[in-house]
Amino acid sequence: MGLIKKLLIPTIFFLITATGYFTDQASAFHDSEMMDSIIRNVQTNEALYQNIEVRGTKNYRLLDKSLTIRGAVDKSSSNFRFVQIGPKVYVKTHEELKTVGGKEFDQSQTVGYDGSTMRAIYGQNICNIVNERLYNVQFYKYLPHLTPFEMVQFPSVSLHKTLDGRGFKPFEGKGVYSTREIRTSFVNEERLDGMDCVVVKMRTVEPGSDEKQNNDEFYYYLYIWLAVDRNYIPIQMTVHNAPTHTRTKPLIHCKMSDLREISSGVWYPFLIEFKTFDNLALAEGQYIQDTIHQSKIEFAILNPKVPDSLFSDIECPKSHFLYIVKNGEIVESRKPYAHSSGSAGSFFRKPWGIASILIVLGFLGCLFVILKRRKSAAASK
Repeated sequence: MGLIKKLLIPTIFFLITATGYFTDQASAFHDSEMMDSIIRNVQTNEALYQNIEVRGTKNYRLLDKSLTIRGAVDKSSSNFRFVQIGPKVYVKTHEELKTVGGKEFDQSQTVGYDGSTMRAIYGQNICNIVNERLYNVQFYKYLPHLTPFEMVQFPSVSLHKTLDGRGFKPFEGKGVYSTREIRTSFVNEERLDGMDCVVVKMRTVEPGSDEKQNNDEFYYYLYIWLAVDRNYIPIQMTVHNAPTHTRTKPLIHCKMSDLREISSGVWYPFLIEFKTFDNLALAEGQYIQDTIHQSKIEFAILNPKVPDSLFSDIECPKSHFLYIVKNGEIVESRKPYAHSSGSAGSFFRKPWGIASILIVLGFLGCLFVILKRRKSAAASK
């Protein structure tokens, strides 16, 4: 009996510990299986949007100017057109922005990628021809699965690859962020805006770090709500800089709403809103919104009928600098031609230039009439 008592307590302790261990293992296995299922579903649904055209408008406004330098953007407005047919991409935006100091700039751009070469016109003075794969994820931000990541530095052009995150480094190049990796995990299932969602968590960590390592080592993390019955579109995303910030007070809050069925079983958000909050104020216990970005979609259609020339017939104006890039290096450049700014061509296009020409022509006309009259008078004598 004494021996039984001696063995009873260690046995109970072992059973409790083992149960917890196996429970944790089972939970981790379930979460991993759930995450794999989510990634597969996202991949399947992303493929539905590979042939699409989207048009709309964007507006940005700076709300808190208390700590803002004069050169910061105060407000901007733009309209855009985005077309993707397989690997081919076309983006055209007309954007006017105004700084806190009152200066206005034209940030318009036209970009075409025909599957092998990117041609781009930026603003009023620069053109690029890049003979390599289109690398800038910003050109794909109009795809609904990537839209919430417009303000987050992820180079992947698909959400399912970002969610996979196994050894994936989001920050390429030099600096501390180049070593960050992405880890993803399933959080729970929630209902948001009348839609069933799965919530996933993404965080950046040191490569090879333990999952249970101190959370303070994460540079930032995100929560994403994927609408299950709406093609797994991320209808909400929040970005947090450190775990000390509560989930109710993120640094960036993205909300995608007004989802419309643009084809049978295919949905697209027609209203996208970003709110950003002051990081320094948040660290001091204040919650101050500093910017708001809003996009309104006017037109979205699958399988648009567009000519192939749309992606390649982008001519660089002769008034622009031209740079031809191969393997990341400028191999050829061209300065603006002589008829650009300050030349005779631009002189004739200016209102005061035209007025000056008319005055000179009028003076020459009057002089011609006077001389002709004098000649006639002399002949009649």
